Amino acid sequence: MAALAIVAGKAGEAQFSDDTVRDPVIIALRDRITATADPSIAKQQARVRIRLRDGRIFERFITEAVGSVKNPMSDPALEAKFMDLAEKVLPADKTRRLMDLCRAIERLGDAGDVARAATIG
Repeated sequence: MAALAIVAGKAGEAQFSDDTVRDPVIIALRDRITATADPSIAKQQARVRIRLRDGRIFERFITEAVGSVKNPMSDPALEAKFMDLAEKVLPADKTRRLMDLCRAIERLGDAGDVARAATIG
């Protein structure tokens, strides 16, 4: 997953495919990555350290994962993730309608509208 994120710039559902798994660039990078658990940091935290061939090191520490209570996803990020996932199953116009219904669920006269909008076909 780290190799994919480095090469593609993100590692969301859309980036995972058979072609990606077989990509020689990703395979070569993946084979050079070592993941280790660090018991000194919390579960919602992460530290990434990248050492380049020239010896430079880039490091990033994440104190709260995106999507956590303390670092919720922004509305545009949540919308993009929803669209990315739902458009694999539903047409884009139906996906948009479903998202709009979910955002307005407290104002719906019939919550069944959400279920009907999510049907395939």
